[in-house]
Amino acid sequence: EFRLDEYTLQGLLNAWKRQLAVLKRMGVTDAKGQRLVEPDDQTAQQFVRGLLPLDYANATVATAVIAGTVRFGHNRKTDVVNSYCKSYDHSNLYVVGTSNFPTAGLTSPTETAAAIALRAVDEIIKNLSSNVMR
Repeated sequence: EFRLDEYTLQGLLNAWKRQLAVLKRMGVTDAKGQRLVEPDDQTAQQFVRGLLPLDYANATVATAVIAGTVRFGHNRKTDVVNSYCKSYDHSNLYVVGTSNFPTAGLTSPTETAAAIALRAVDEIIKNLSSNVMR
């Protein structure tokens, strides 16, 4: 059974509330025929269990993806890891996952994260094979 700790759940609720505030300021009152509902403990639990209608979930909470904070890129002064997810500061550390994303979109990043992970694995294997961690 999948469970979120209270801290993570509160983070999702806060993000959900902010998203709804932005939508309301834009004049959005419904999405795909589903009215926008303020998050509360009941709707949060429904979200966590996958019990919200898909149209509603897609409009309001599908963007609840934990991403960022370990930005990847080509500049060691502004980024944490390189394009292979290898740390600029630690030669034997790779950080793989959605934390590498400089930004996040509105769709699930699962396939992109998997592709980046596979790319990193190829580099790790290459480095281990040569006994050199560049």
